[in-house]
Amino acid sequence: MQIDQKNQNSCYIKTYRSSLLIISLILFIVLSCHSCKDGQKTEGNLYRIIDHFETLTFHETPVDVSVLTQKPKNAEVPQSSSLDPETEKFITENLNWDNTNESPVHPLKLKIKKRPGKGSPRGLRSKNVILALPPTSFSFTKKISKKTSLQFGYGIVNEAWEHVKGEVTFTITIEDPKEEKKQQVFHTSLNPNKEDRDKQWFSYEVDLGEYTKRTITITFRTTSLSADANNCYAAWVNPVLIEKDNPKLKLNVILISMDTLRADHLGCYGYSRDTSPHLDALSKESVLFKQVVAQAPYTVSSHMSMLTSLYPSFHKVNLIRESTMNPKIETLAERLYNNGYRTWAIVGGGQMSSDYGLSEGFESYTEFTSPHRDVWRKIQETIGFIEKEKDNNFFIFFHSYKPHAPYHPIPPYDTIFSPDYSGPISGSIEQIEAINSGQLEVTPEDIQHLIALYDGDIREMDDQIVELFDYLKKEGLDKRTLIVFTSDHGEEFGEHGKVGVHSHTVYDELLLVPLILHLPEILPKGAVYDTQVQSVDILPTILDLIGIDLKDAPIHGESLLPLIKNGAQAENSRHAFSERLAADRHHFRSMRSSGYKYIMHEVKKMNFVDHLYYDLTSDPQEQNSLELSPKKLRKMFNQILFLIEEEKRVDTFQRGKKIDKDTLETLKALGYIK
Repeated sequence: MQIDQKNQNSCYIKTYRSSLLIISLILFIVLSCHSCKDGQKTEGNLYRIIDHFETLTFHETPVDVSVLTQKPKNAEVPQSSSLDPETEKFITENLNWDNTNESPVHPLKLKIKKRPGKGSPRGLRSKNVILALPPTSFSFTKKISKKTSLQFGYGIVNEAWEHVKGEVTFTITIEDPKEEKKQQVFHTSLNPNKEDRDKQWFSYEVDLGEYTKRTITITFRTTSLSADANNCYAAWVNPVLIEKDNPKLKLNVILISMDTLRADHLGCYGYSRDTSPHLDALSKESVLFKQVVAQAPYTVSSHMSMLTSLYPSFHKVNLIRESTMNPKIETLAERLYNNGYRTWAIVGGGQMSSDYGLSEGFESYTEFTSPHRDVWRKIQETIGFIEKEKDNNFFIFFHSYKPHAPYHPIPPYDTIFSPDYSGPISGSIEQIEAINSGQLEVTPEDIQHLIALYDGDIREMDDQIVELFDYLKKEGLDKRTLIVFTSDHGEEFGEHGKVGVHSHTVYDELLLVPLILHLPEILPKGAVYDTQVQSVDILPTILDLIGIDLKDAPIHGESLLPLIKNGAQAENSRHAFSERLAADRHHFRSMRSSGYKYIMHEVKKMNFVDHLYYDLTSDPQEQNSLELSPKKLRKMFNQILFLIEEEKRVDTFQRGKKIDKDTLETLKALGYIK
């Protein structure tokens, strides 16, 4: 909502309070309503079998379904089980919980987070699977209205590789009742205990064109020569029917978030160094917002706000290991998934772990456990995914920890901006910690070299990401693919006493991030907007461009499309809220306009509250806090206080599960824990 500066102080509080009250009430209703998330599904040309689990008929399985909280209507499964405790534990730990009724849909419907292959450097991949401990068979009946293919994955979970006794056979048959015809369309065997090549997940596609306009029964079966199903975690990965030649294709979406990227270190935002020639070129064909405020100064909370359009105090996913997202909150990926999009993510692990709930709505969510030298490899995987799905609508979330510390750009980027430096600074986490603790004395030249390494990481990323842009152009996909380029937060380089770190304050060097929207022939080229916007605006903007109605969705962001369409600069921006809520109980909340910024620093359980106020016109570096009159202080404080009180009305907190070993190692590599 755009508000005149003249009326800002008088009407903003009333407008904001009314809007926030409405949002909190709607959010409360949504979180209380079991059916809200499932009521908006319009799958389009996709039929995801895992989303229609209640229609499956299970003919055989060693799993005892008596453990079900809610038994599927058509699950004709024997009530016996010969599973050992280890197998039962595996099933329990990987249950795919239904977001609408807080109960597992079925003990065979799992969400696993495993390595994609033996010794793979690509990290961990979360996938929705149907567990098929042999012998397992299930089927479903469907009318094939148009030319269709069956896509699916299959494999054996890596915990079982050393325990598999003999071959496990995967088979799919199709039966046409009218013609009394049964045809085997897929058959293969895996033995990871014997063959290294079987230690991975496989993908396959079956053309169902010959069954067009016929009703068929598709049966999935796993068998093994061994009578013991324990520890043999065979699985079918997200089987889906896809109608081909779909004339109703919407826009594709690629959301790119480069972690820890300050906007003012890009050429298109006025930086003097040539750190981003390819992004600069992209920006000339795009819409660029100059004042973009992130909602948190650290990775997990900021990205959760980006993907839910909720302030941190509402989604309650805080720093490091405090919590995970309440599954009843609907993410951008879930909204697109429910509208027929293939949803795929490739991220840097650590604070981007699926353990925090970030993977909700993604059919595949890959976490790199070596977080830094990964941009080129991620681009190759991304192009591979697009190549397979370019005839479908897809949403890709691409995240990299470039240029997050440690700053280790590869040659020649390690010397490109500081060729003559011969000092001791290498950009390591250990050095950065020693500098900030006073254990390592450094010169101004050392600090400038640290910044040069950070800039080198940016240039390395820029020279690599252009391959994705070039691929989209070459394939003609750029005209129907929305590229959103942004970051989650910035980095401090001495502005407020520290270097090479973030997460600790809500000053602008940590909150101002880039935002570039690229969609030729639909969005204006080279348009630059000074109007202040927020990261929570990304979700509603994407959905507005696609044409997905948010209706009364409980979100804090606003679509930027009206601003872009009108082509007018708002005289004054609406306020942007940011929060630093962490385990150390030092909570920072800020309210920023284009002209001023108010920060409230609260230390929990100590009755300590500090108030800071900056005139951003005369003091853009936020160095001199101004005295506030009691009346003005009360107005500022009341707006923040109202936010705090409203978030208490909505119980979205959910205790996080234990973080896995790989994620902990990544957090250590990034300097978040010791």
